Amino acid sequence: MLILSGLNSFSQDCKVRVDSLKGKYNGGCKNGYADGNGTALGRDSYTGDFKNGYPHGYGKYTWQNGNSYTGYWQKGVENGMGTLHMMKSNDTAFADISGVWKNGKYSGKFEKPYAVQAITNRVNSVTVNRGKVPEDVVIIVKSVTGGALTIAQITIPKPELTDIQTREGRYATKIDELNYNQIANRYTLKGVVFPLYLTLYFGSERVDIDLMEKSNWTINVVLDK
Repeated sequence: MLILSGLNSFSQDCKVRVDSLKGKYNGGCKNGYADGNGTALGRDSYTGDFKNGYPHGYGKYTWQNGNSYTGYWQKGVENGMGTLHMMKSNDTAFADISGVWKNGKYSGKFEKPYAVQAITNRVNSVTVNRGKVPEDVVIIVKSVTGGALTIAQITIPKPELTDIQTREGRYATKIDELNYNQIANRYTLKGVVFPLYLTLYFGSERVDIDLMEKSNWTINVVLDK
């Protein structure tokens, strides 16, 4: 239960719009509504940022059963990074749930399930798509000219994945498909442990990519050469 201290006076004329917090309020006020930093005490309690009468910004909300959420809010609902703490039940402690919340619901551990951190100059594009099963990572690499014929009817070599470095996580095996199709090579990583942070090398070109969530991922890399 949230212990409120130092609240000798409450602003009765400054309203809080959330029904469960209506009762006593002390803190910033604007146009008759809680605004700025403050504390509201009703059936539940909240200490943190307010805007136009709603929890908005960063703060801690505590329900009457002792459960609490500490993190970011938007117009009275959990929105952004935060942690839900559950009280013990039948002598069993619940684990805290931390991550991203959207419109009052837990969305996942990370804001985005993947991130392309860095690419070198001759990498034309990197796209990432996710599937369901199996939980493999597929890397498809091609170039804007690879597989085409020159005037002399010589096939321009397709680019290859020359090295992989794992900055976090691991994989068990890599399957190379150098005859995947006429213009692209394909590589499949199996036995992946997530999160998987990879540095992919294509000769002198490089892509850093982080895969935060367990899933089936396909990474498409297009090179200029």
